[in-house]
Amino acid sequence: AFLVTAVTASHLSSTARRKAEEAGLRERELQRMYDFSRNLMLLESTRTLPVDVSRLLLNIFDLRGVAFYDRASDLVHALPVEQPPAGESALREVASNGVLAISPESSAIIAPVRLGGSSLGSIAVLGDVSEPAIQAVAQLLAIAMARLRAQETAAHAEAARENEQLKATLLDALAHEFKTPLTSI
Repeated sequence: AFLVTAVTASHLSSTARRKAEEAGLRERELQRMYDFSRNLMLLESTRTLPVDVSRLLLNIFDLRGVAFYDRASDLVHALPVEQPPAGESALREVASNGVLAISPESSAIIAPVRLGGSSLGSIAVLGDVSEPAIQAVAQLLAIAMARLRAQETAAHAEAARENEQLKATLLDALAHEFKTPLTSI
């Protein structure tokens, strides 16, 4: 009876310890996801987005390598530059077919960055991160890219509106300046 009780208690203890470790890992991953999303929302330009995202992922998730492919600009940014986690062709392929893949040469996880039905690019990471976490990062990245592009479009529309308003004001002023001497004449 003591032996059975000891074996059962040992088994339950090891199961509880393993579940506690798993919960700790999930908690750390969730904290990293929160830090990444918070920093991602503070980005202000799509021009520096690939560099900023790569650095954020590398630092927050403690990765060995990150590569980001932006389909709109058709550029790939990788850190470290001398040894990217995945090739450009693999990143472009994942971006076009929209299916998560694992790079055969480096065992990096490559996830598509998609928003709705459109593909915005892909991201490859080399390090100790789960596939669901990379998919969540890709979704957060897609949302941030769409937000930044919408902000830039709105800024361009506002600039165009102000340009038209300035043009109308200038034409009104010129018409007034020409009308006054002509009236006198």
